[in-house]
Amino acid sequence: MGSSASVEAISVTHVEVDLFVNSSDVIPAEVKTLTATGKLSVKKMSVSQTHDIYQDYVCSSALRAAREVFATVPVQVVLVHAIGELLNTATGHVEPTAILSVLMPRETMHRLHFEAIDASDSMQNFMHRMKFQKTKGFSPVEPLTIESYEALPGGAGRVQRR
Repeated sequence: MGSSASVEAISVTHVEVDLFVNSSDVIPAEVKTLTATGKLSVKKMSVSQTHDIYQDYVCSSALRAAREVFATVPVQVVLVHAIGELLNTATGHVEPTAILSVLMPRETMHRLHFEAIDASDSMQNFMHRMKFQKTKGFSPVEPLTIESYEALPGGAGRVQRR
């Protein structure tokens, strides 16, 4: 799922998770297929295919983190921030940066058919922030806050602070 996670109870109904995802090195560099004659063909994976697979990995990790929290704690909302290593072009250093921030209400999670969804596409079911391009991959995002959820029409999810 990732290299580590930090979980914080925001209130009795909301939990925030910082999920430190592995780098894109978890994606294979080659694609192996069988030719019509039954021989193994090995080709370098395209940059866009690598980025697509990494996006699915990050999004599925966020879904898994939320499902794990919902399975163990009776909260109504899980806020997941996927933290990846990105190059900071101002400093020239690779730094931990939010690449996905997603607010996942329990009610919405229960409506999903996990065996049939595409993890990246499923993010449209939630309030989220993600900047992704097939040719460049992820870019930094400003993490959502629980106040983003509180501001939804109809007061959906007023937080009871401890």
